[in-house]
Amino acid sequence: MMKFILAIMLSVLILGCAVTKVPVVIGGSRADGTVDTMYTYGTLQNVTVDMIPTDKAALSICKRWGYTDIERFPSGTRECGGYDYKGGCVDPQINHKYQCVNESKLSNE
Repeated sequence: MMKFILAIMLSVLILGCAVTKVPVVIGGSRADGTVDTMYTYGTLQNVTVDMIPTDKAALSICKRWGYTDIERFPSGTRECGGYDYKGGCVDPQINHKYQCVNESKLSNE
């Protein structure tokens, strides 16, 4: 019985660390036609990222600047919010950049 309770507690602990993150707009450059976004997560969190709301926010900003579409750079950059005593990354921050464009790649195919 004790093993069963321990297994349930471990499952709850692992599943309790699963989170969905939505990156937020943190800046950009109208002159360069770029929009910057980011999200952070805890070291022990199992993260799923929902980019759809962020794509919509970036597109809205680009349209306000006179562009018609966006392209997300293929990969983000990772920075550490701090380091533990062993030098491991604590509170990672993931940054993504969007390029405002006047023509979608998809429309050219």
